[in-house]
Amino acid sequence: MENKIKVIRDAEIFDVHIKEMLCDWLVYIGVSLDVVNGMAEEIKKYFIQDISVFEVEEILHKLIWDYNVSGTIDERLKEEEELVFDEIKNHFVKGNTLDVGTGSGKIAQKINDLGFPTTIIDVIDFNKSNLKLTVYDGENIPFPENEFENVTLMTVLHHCQSYMKTLNEVIRVSKNNIIIIESVYTDQHEYYCDMFFDWLWNRVVYRDVNVPFNFNKPEEWEKIFREKGLTVDKSIDLGYDSPMTPEHHWLFILKK
Repeated sequence: MENKIKVIRDAEIFDVHIKEMLCDWLVYIGVSLDVVNGMAEEIKKYFIQDISVFEVEEILHKLIWDYNVSGTIDERLKEEEELVFDEIKNHFVKGNTLDVGTGSGKIAQKINDLGFPTTIIDVIDFNKSNLKLTVYDGENIPFPENEFENVTLMTVLHHCQSYMKTLNEVIRVSKNNIIIIESVYTDQHEYYCDMFFDWLWNRVVYRDVNVPFNFNKPEEWEKIFREKGLTVDKSIDLGYDSPMTPEHHWLFILKK
């Protein structure tokens, strides 16, 4: 991760591709307008400094959380959960669901409450739902073949060290219907932004989430899915749907 992120630890890249979106994000999480530019410049100062990215994460984590944004972030996360649920709720088939990389489990809880009994798994326990979490190794999904009518992965594949292994396992345990939202890029600007905000959210605001930056273009994901024998039933551009996680999102509905 440290070697990969060096690509964007550059003042010009930060100013041209990242700063404007960062300022918008800071306002969205509750930073007042009169200090946003100064805070963005301070983030830039440490981000491009020639020190370990892990040191930068510690410094910026304290900088952001010392601003007392936790209440606003909690509210924004609820809004994002509702948004994502609305994007996927009409794409389920009757039966049970496995949510891979569930995070807080809140979206999975909504799926379960909609009438699709839902099992949740993740590599780290961030579960805040009423569902029982199974912590697994990130590679071997601990369920039999064809166990689930629906399998969901909400911005998960680009976090997997080996997303091909994860995808193979998802196909194995799925009967037919696979619902995936992924962060994608269509040009260099979006690639830089995906990298920065994926790192900022998962390594600075929250901690310890793997960020190997396995981003692809939408057509590259479709090619991978087809090579795995899947049919791309729907491929939907969600755009920059969530100010909380300002990455370009894409919805794929896949069939075995």
